[in-house]
Amino acid sequence: MLFRRMVYILAHFFRFKTASTSNDLTWMSQLDDDKYISQVTIPGTHDTAANFRNSHLCTIFCWCQNLSIPEQLDSGVRFLDIRLNHYHNMLRITHEFIYLNMNFSHVLDEIGEFFKKGPKETIVMRYREEYKDIDCNRSFSDTLQTYLDKYSGLFCDIKLNSDKVTELEIFKGEYQLVVNDRIVQKVRSQKDLGIIVKENLSWNDHAEERCKKATGAFFQIKKNLRLKTSQFLKLSAYCGYVMPILSYGSEVLLLNNAATKMIESVQRRATAWILSDSKSSYKKRLETLKILPVSLYFEMNDLLLLSSIVTGKVDINWQKYISFSDSRTRSSTKTLKINANENLKTRQKADFWYRTSTLANLLSTSVDLFHDTETLKTRLSDIYWEYFLEYYNELTSCTWHIRCGCPIDLFYFGAVVPQLKDVRGKIILINTGGGLCNNGSQGLCKRSDTNPLGAWTDETDADVWTPDCNPRKKGSCDEYIASLEANMMAANESSSNPPNEQLFYFTYTSANNGHKLAGPVAYARKVNPDIEQFLGSLEAPMSLGCVNMDFMNIDLARLIYNMNFFSVDSWTQNVVQEMQAVIARMKSLKELL
Repeated sequence: MLFRRMVYILAHFFRFKTASTSNDLTWMSQLDDDKYISQVTIPGTHDTAANFRNSHLCTIFCWCQNLSIPEQLDSGVRFLDIRLNHYHNMLRITHEFIYLNMNFSHVLDEIGEFFKKGPKETIVMRYREEYKDIDCNRSFSDTLQTYLDKYSGLFCDIKLNSDKVTELEIFKGEYQLVVNDRIVQKVRSQKDLGIIVKENLSWNDHAEERCKKATGAFFQIKKNLRLKTSQFLKLSAYCGYVMPILSYGSEVLLLNNAATKMIESVQRRATAWILSDSKSSYKKRLETLKILPVSLYFEMNDLLLLSSIVTGKVDINWQKYISFSDSRTRSSTKTLKINANENLKTRQKADFWYRTSTLANLLSTSVDLFHDTETLKTRLSDIYWEYFLEYYNELTSCTWHIRCGCPIDLFYFGAVVPQLKDVRGKIILINTGGGLCNNGSQGLCKRSDTNPLGAWTDETDADVWTPDCNPRKKGSCDEYIASLEANMMAANESSSNPPNEQLFYFTYTSANNGHKLAGPVAYARKVNPDIEQFLGSLEAPMSLGCVNMDFMNIDLARLIYNMNFFSVDSWTQNVVQEMQAVIARMKSLKELL
């Protein structure tokens, strides 16, 4: 009890004293979009979740922070240092072997909530595999990928309630259907008008048949066209012969991810043949040919069909299924919203009326279903093409459709250090161990001979966890602190010298030394005031990289992120100088007149 009380007294010593402001929540929104993230001075925390409040086992040599992750983000912190332990095929947050009573999903949920308050902020998350795998039957990178896929559409407000999830059965109970005194055979699937319907309403069999027929048509084209046939003729043959087969019946079904991949594989193979290029990525080939992925093409066709139905071009009694939200005439030039029946079961929400009207609602500010077909098609083509270029990622299923209604890609998946305009409202993963170093799919990696575009080097990473100094002895840590300050100044020098803006600089002011019985608390008491004094002596703006500290508080975070902006004195001085220059020019002009 006495020990716990002492810990809380120390916690009070490091607890911030200033309330957060709107500027702490949105300071990155004030930065130029063209600025590289590596040119930003970013306040960060070392061992972000190592908080005594998360685990009472996290003491002395473990305890590094006093603020929770939401409190850190609200205080202006934008760099998180996350340690992931692979445990029973999930990722939990630990400090070495000490479980901090959090899983990776908790961290991502908290970041998602923060992005709702600061949608133009960016978070740099440095992760690594901590301790050893415990009872896992797959690799760390495979488990990490499940989180990346799951949280690609983090902001969807729809959450499944496990108590309300139901299974729809077409055949219920035991019965026999008799026609003309003969028992009708029961089947698990039935083909009707070329569409295969299964008893469980799965469309995989239909997708498989479409793929077989389309692949056969594709090989017929290859057989009859010469190898040197122009790309235009190859593409025309594919779009005119193969695509109609592939897309037949797409309006009545909603494919799952497996079936979508199956359908997309036909077009992936065709684009490689049309361009005689199997090395470029699928997205790059689609960009070259200026065609959409099949999943987006199907979705756009759904909207075109819905428009034809509600404008009377197709004779279907649509009022039975949907209705407009107001009484305006269909000749109105204003956008109309469509109301779908919300009291539907999960399976029913996959049908054409619900999913397409939901999509129309999502695009209602940009699309008018009562436009003529050509105008609507042009507008939809522009919207879908822009979406494809901005968001589509063949490895991330949520990007395969607009109808998700989510800001897509919580994570930045590029291979190089990005500009702010590319990562607003996203997490930049810094992979320091455990993840794959493969084109940014699991984060930015260290620069090496095999990875020349890596995001940092040993020279840009000041992370001396066990310095040879005693924080309780006066002057003992001066050299260590000077090395941290030098790394920040090197970041500032690098940021204005291309191509060095492609390098991240990390400065960790945290330390631990068991031999000297000095943990993060002892070092923070010595280092934090010195770093604060050093930062206060600099004239902003400066690009100091990621400054990651133990026991970060709101005043420290504010001091660090304000290094991105002109100080009041500098700003005032610049304004005065500009005014003086204007007055001088006006006097000169007056003399000339």
